Amino acid sequence: MDEVDALRYDIRPDTGEDQTQKFQAMFSDHAADTRFVLRPGRYDFYAVNGIKRDYWLSNSDPINPKYIAILMENMSHVVLDGNGADLIFHGQVLPIAVDGCWQVRLENFSIDWDIPLSAEGNIRSAGDGFMDVNIDPTRFPHRVNNGILFFRGEDWEAPKSWHSLIEFDTDRNMVAYDTGDVYPVSHAESRPDGSVRLTGDFQRVPTPGNAVVIRHNPRWHPGILAQDSQEVTFSGIRMFANGGLGVLCQFCRDLTFRRVCIEPNRRRGRRFVGGHDDGFHFSNNGGIITMEECRFFGLMDDPVNVHGTALRIDAVEGAVLKGSFAHEQSVGMKSWAAPGQSVIFRDHRTLGERGRGRVHDFRLTATDRFILELEEAPPTAVRTGDCLENEDLMPAVVCRRCDFDSCRARGLLVTTSRPVRIEENRFFTSGAAILLSGDANGWYESGACTDVIIRGNIFRECNTSPYQFGSGTISIHPEIPEPEGCFHRNIRVEDNIFYAWDFPLIDAFSTDGLRVRNNRIIRSRMFPPRLKGREWVTLENCEDAVIDGNLFIGSEEGKSSQA
Repeated sequence: MDEVDALRYDIRPDTGEDQTQKFQAMFSDHAADTRFVLRPGRYDFYAVNGIKRDYWLSNSDPINPKYIAILMENMSHVVLDGNGADLIFHGQVLPIAVDGCWQVRLENFSIDWDIPLSAEGNIRSAGDGFMDVNIDPTRFPHRVNNGILFFRGEDWEAPKSWHSLIEFDTDRNMVAYDTGDVYPVSHAESRPDGSVRLTGDFQRVPTPGNAVVIRHNPRWHPGILAQDSQEVTFSGIRMFANGGLGVLCQFCRDLTFRRVCIEPNRRRGRRFVGGHDDGFHFSNNGGIITMEECRFFGLMDDPVNVHGTALRIDAVEGAVLKGSFAHEQSVGMKSWAAPGQSVIFRDHRTLGERGRGRVHDFRLTATDRFILELEEAPPTAVRTGDCLENEDLMPAVVCRRCDFDSCRARGLLVTTSRPVRIEENRFFTSGAAILLSGDANGWYESGACTDVIIRGNIFRECNTSPYQFGSGTISIHPEIPEPEGCFHRNIRVEDNIFYAWDFPLIDAFSTDGLRVRNNRIIRSRMFPPRLKGREWVTLENCEDAVIDGNLFIGSEEGKSSQA
């Protein structure tokens, strides 16, 4: 492997100049078998000079073209070593895209925006239905016009809309207890003291002295995109901001994340805003996804989400299926199927399997519509409205020694039929720590779990705020309108430590073969319970569940007849 010093291409730190075209020249000259090395320091990138590409991104708002700062396209056996560099982005730009690559390694750099696409402020005072917030105008430029709070960047202006504010407890360094999405804002007003008064149908009174994180921009682009690539490794990367998802990997195989941290840039005075949406988002991948020694704090959605995409069947014409991408944030996926791959047919009401088929051809007829030709006609039970899953786009998952600190919503979401190992992690999440879901009616995130081990983890006081799917610290919650049999199976929760401030700790629905063994449940009084009078394990529509060998420390409150 050759080594290229970026200085050869006049890529110099601390100049303030845009580096986009220089990176592209360097990559064009060395598309394979090369290690690119940066000098330490700051490198700037501007959206106005970005490389235009149309990308249809999973779980993101559909808008094209994207403006890409660093594009690694059709490269193989290459390393981008930042050597501790700070990559600073300006405007509506997708920082890094890895597209159609093989054996790529990204390491030793940070990603941030000069003006981030989310904001934070301090609650100066509050009352019934209002809060007065101090927002630093230098870090987060803003203005109020006609009752709307607008934030500004180099090439954008965005109104605060849609999303609630998220309140952070500044003493405990966490999402404030029993808050979550409870502050919808309907009006903004500038105050004489320089603060902004935000009013709305608040469900509780905010706490003066606490902080709030304010999402305002749409979910347009991730911090890093990996698409149609194999054997991609991310190591020693710190992400301080993003314009949507943190790292989005779609239609890839064999992904590795080591010591990747998504958190606020405290050197720049940010305490709680770490990211606009999810941290690592994995959509329709294969092979194995490995995450080790990663950390998440201050994200405005789930730190990790692993899933496939279910497609809706609109017509069955012999061996030809016509259908649609049913969720507006998951469209245009031309790589969803390839000849020879296996698809699963599911009843959208029960999520029960109705058979399997093999792909002959798959093509899009519009960004949200497709035609799928099978090698032979599907089973007669398959009908309009049912869904398809691609069995080959379901990865195995290993998550070890990661820290899931306080973010909005849940911690680790997994829906995949391949083996899942969640071991030696620490969870301190404001919603459920782990969610095993799956649906074909809402987000259309597919994948029935069949082999999951949750072992040796520490679950601090989790699920402290109400969110969707927050029925337990571990929530096994597929969305099934008409339950029929069990959707998930073979889930083992063993040798973990739970700090139990509330119950249930494990809430399981539509699960066969659940094993809950040899866990330690330590009674915590950190918060008053929200879900009073529940047992520590609750089961609904489950079969063959075994709960034994679990030890209660401090109190047997919540203990069921089987422990």
